[in-house]
Amino acid sequence: MRGFTRRVELPGLLTFALAMAIAYALGLAHIRPEAIFLANGLLPVPVAWLCLLPICGALGAVVSSRNGGSRLDRMIAASFPAAIYCLVVLLSFIGGWVISLFVPGYGWNWMVVLPGLAWWMCVYVVLLEVALLLGAAVAEQIRKVARRTA
Repeated sequence: MRGFTRRVELPGLLTFALAMAIAYALGLAHIRPEAIFLANGLLPVPVAWLCLLPICGALGAVVSSRNGGSRLDRMIAASFPAAIYCLVVLLSFIGGWVISLFVPGYGWNWMVVLPGLAWWMCVYVVLLEVALLLGAAVAEQIRKVARRTA
């Protein structure tokens, strides 16, 4: 197994799998996202999931650290779910735009789509990134304290 795969990709995929398992468990428990009312609709913000994401970020950073990852490797491994969400949101945006080119009367309105994309990117990428990196930072501090006492 190559170094990048061992230090970044596998811990990142483990972080993503744990984040999705937590989201699935919250869905099974009927804990729904809070709705924020905007001018052009609702934006669901998964507050409970965001509160549990630092655990995922810490796990990704610890696994990457145990596999010999540098600080940058640990940060990338911890922020893998946010990168995957960013890719999914952008691909859905591009897919909607491509469909609007080929389907007449699809109703693609840039004045509605761009603010919606900005809000979704803010909630599902930036807030995810902050929560995941918060967990990675806590894991880093615990690692430093454990190294000092040992």
